[in-house]
Amino acid sequence: MPAADDLREGLAEAYNVLADEFLDGVTVALCKASGTSDAFTSLYTVSTARFFEYSNFRKNLLLEIASTAAALTTAMDDATHLSISGEYWVINKADTVAPTGTNPVWQIFAERFENRRTHYTNL
Repeated sequence: MPAADDLREGLAEAYNVLADEFLDGVTVALCKASGTSDAFTSLYTVSTARFFEYSNFRKNLLLEIASTAAALTTAMDDATHLSISGEYWVINKADTVAPTGTNPVWQIFAERFENRRTHYTNL
């Protein structure tokens, strides 16, 4: 087994332990925005082997997924947003990194999405 596969499996196990401890009950899904960007279609639910961290006062985040599943790769081609327990985040496709060589995990950077309704009620 290649070293990248061993590392990915080890990270998946670590992410699952961390998720059980700190992110119990949190759901993560890859989604695609409708034409109006106010409705979303779920493409893939990431139930294991994932870990994310917020930064900049929860305005952006980094999601790491330790998987090379074909369904995940297909969903990443079409996904425009992440859904984390009902909050939406815009995927920054330019900064998204697929697992390759010494980087055995997906690295998905996203910024908090505020739909028009939310934006205007906060003004």
